[in-house]
Amino acid sequence: GFPGRLSLTVLLDVFLLAGPLVAQQRRTVDQQLQESQRRLENIQRERSQVEQELERLRSQVHSVSDELSNIERQKQSTTRIVNELDRQIGGLSQQIDHITVDLLLAEDALLEKKAVAERRIVDIYKRGPLYSHEVLLRAESFGDLLSRYKYLYLVSRQDRLLANDMYKLRNRVARERRELVDARQSLERRRAERADELGRFERLERERETNLREMRRSEREALR
Repeated sequence: GFPGRLSLTVLLDVFLLAGPLVAQQRRTVDQQLQESQRRLENIQRERSQVEQELERLRSQVHSVSDELSNIERQKQSTTRIVNELDRQIGGLSQQIDHITVDLLLAEDALLEKKAVAERRIVDIYKRGPLYSHEVLLRAESFGDLLSRYKYLYLVSRQDRLLANDMYKLRNRVARERRELVDARQSLERRRAERADELGRFERLERERETNLREMRRSEREALR
């Protein structure tokens, strides 16, 4: 967590000020990633069709210029795919930052709640099991009895709320940790995909150069 751990007051202020903003940023990044993934899948389908066209070309009589044109289209599609992967890598990096902030805040809030719960348990232990009865028996009037009963009820209710808050925070911390692991794995996959696409682009460029040399050689032979 943060050095020295944030005080509960500061934590609440951070939650109130930064919480909604970070949540909105996370939703925006998620939406951008989904849109980018749709574009990526469309481009991949288009490139697959262009690759199939090249296979058909090679199974029949064709000119080198037709093949060069096809390879150029594949290069353009590959460039667009790399651009989308770059966007996703940037988006996932932002997502990881946002999740990390949320996780640190949740962990610190949980530690604060645990500290309060521990102090409460020690307090209850020191007072002993008959404390509630003693509070009621010491009432000097019926009105005083009601006031004391209300106090005990509110204390009990506060304990239940504290336990409920701790339960929710534990679940939130677990959820944020899973999301952080998933986002990091997605980022690594996108980086690997990008490296593969760059390798594909280089192969297409080499193929294009080979075809260009072949076309120039054919042109020289035709001239001769």
